[in-house]
Amino acid sequence: MNQVMDSIQIRRRTPLPVMAYAVYLYFSGYSLRRASKSLRLIMSRSHVSTWRWVQRLGPVLGSFGADPGMSIAYSWMRPW
Repeated sequence: MNQVMDSIQIRRRTPLPVMAYAVYLYFSGYSLRRASKSLRLIMSRSHVSTWRWVQRLGPVLGSFGADPGMSIAYSWMRPW
């Protein structure tokens, strides 16, 4: 029985605050790889995971002030 239980993979999900922080880093100007490397102190996730979170959470978080439709390059070039 223990052998069967050891072979079962339990999916470890990333907590929502960690995903939101990675999306925040991305919209702050970090690249996907740099944002995922910044998470290493919390937990290890790939840049692909960060990209998926940006695709899924970007529009939702954009309603709280960030504009995910705006290009990152343009957001830091604004004169104000």
